[in-house]
Amino acid sequence: HQPFAGATRPSARRVNRGLKSRTSREFSFLLRNDWPELRSIIDKGLASITEPERRELRDYWFGPPILAPDPAEEALSLSPEEQAYLQRKGRLKLCVDPDWLPYEGLDTEGRHQGMSADFLQLFARRLGVELSVHPTRNWSETLAEARLRHCDLIALIKPTPERRTYLDFTAPYLSFPYVVATRNDQFFIEDIERKLDETFVVVRGYAVANELRRRYPAIRLLEVETTRDGLEKVRDGEAFGYIGATAAVAYALGRYGILGVKVAGRLPDGFDLGVATRNDEPLLGQVFQKAVDSLTPEEIRRIRDKWLAVDVQRVTDYTLLWWVLGAAAALLTLFAYWNRQLQRSRQQTEQALDELHVAQHQLEQQYRQLERLSVTDHLTQIHNRAKLDEVLEREIRRAGRHSIGVGVIMVDVDHFKLVNDTYGHQAGDQVLVAMAELLRRRVRDIDMVGRWGGEEFLVLCPGTDLEGVQTLAEHLRAAVAEHEFPVVGHKTASFGIATYRSGDSVESLVARADRALYAAKANGRNRVEEAPDDRRAMSAAASE
Repeated sequence: HQPFAGATRPSARRVNRGLKSRTSREFSFLLRNDWPELRSIIDKGLASITEPERRELRDYWFGPPILAPDPAEEALSLSPEEQAYLQRKGRLKLCVDPDWLPYEGLDTEGRHQGMSADFLQLFARRLGVELSVHPTRNWSETLAEARLRHCDLIALIKPTPERRTYLDFTAPYLSFPYVVATRNDQFFIEDIERKLDETFVVVRGYAVANELRRRYPAIRLLEVETTRDGLEKVRDGEAFGYIGATAAVAYALGRYGILGVKVAGRLPDGFDLGVATRNDEPLLGQVFQKAVDSLTPEEIRRIRDKWLAVDVQRVTDYTLLWWVLGAAAALLTLFAYWNRQLQRSRQQTEQALDELHVAQHQLEQQYRQLERLSVTDHLTQIHNRAKLDEVLEREIRRAGRHSIGVGVIMVDVDHFKLVNDTYGHQAGDQVLVAMAELLRRRVRDIDMVGRWGGEEFLVLCPGTDLEGVQTLAEHLRAAVAEHEFPVVGHKTASFGIATYRSGDSVESLVARADRALYAAKANGRNRVEEAPDDRRAMSAAASE
């Protein structure tokens, strides 16, 4: 019954004002109708729950609400000049910080992840544009690529005078405080000016470095490439503290297992982040300012709640008060002061550890979600090549140990380039999505379908001999030929099949299936061809 629980009785009375589920279905308590006082008590209890408390309970059990697009409100009002500009521009090149999760980052396949990815999806829908990520290795390289005009926009960035020489900036849509992370054996930092004789670490290229040098000319800064590098230097004693964004610190501590480091203080300044666009095309900045202006507080709250896992509370500075009392009460008061400081620091340390444990748990959940995304093809939502390689390796080992069959089917959409050239890449993407869904629905439960690359798909058939693989491939070929694809109508596909032979590796098995696929293409397409040596090998095995 979780997350709902309840029981029904023949004689019951409904209590109003229960919680609503995500599908707007109302739920109520059912009570005995011979106890009217109980209904009054429960009603009063429900009435005392505030709307923020209801939302907190709902989000705890169901997660933050998904941002569902409203077709009636998605499109932004753009001038004819702005519309013509975006149409001429086509796909926009996006640059991000590749290693700043949960704010933003790139996965191992170069896909945009994190908070800024959710905002950019909203902007792209409302502006009707396509975005493609221009990958970089670190934040310094991102700024260098933007300076060379290799990027049309940067997702999350703080304006500085130097950056304004080559970028335009929207109004900020996200703000986060600067925090200081130190080793666990340090006290909480109430005033950084008392620590200026220490060395602090910042990420190279972040605006915080220049701000700190301007505000604290005597500060000693060490620049590194990533948040992880900075926290490891703090852990190893090479620097006193790392200065950066709260959630990025919490994420790196949990993701990379960096122990012995805590969030120990907060600075008065912070990150005020918006979108930056190349300033040699001012219309681009205008349209993205409209996109930023279209964000509602609820949308911003939902995306923040989805990705942010830790909140560091401001520490109140009582030091001056204790000095005054110390001057009046001499040594006794001084002793009491230090005793209180130690006790308070211990409590704050325990509180910070509790918060980081919660953050680590939430980040582990988000990591599992990212792990699932890492084995899924972004366009078709079926398995990607990395996952296929992993399962192929396992099935080939199993076939070798137990002498059982395993087959692969390589599928290639015929004349796919003509689809892109004639109807455009969006139509081509629709054909690939439809093909993936068709193959997934037509194979057996034990089979696995994945996208091998481009317009090629691979079907893995465990426990199947050559005849079985050929039968399935012919069934799939006929289904493809009969299917009505979006925009383009009927299409065909060519199929190459191969089965496991003793001593096969992933590469050799797939290579035979690939050669069979090319034979199917050469022999007129819309047909199934088997690897030349597989049938002879099967006959030889049968005769033995």
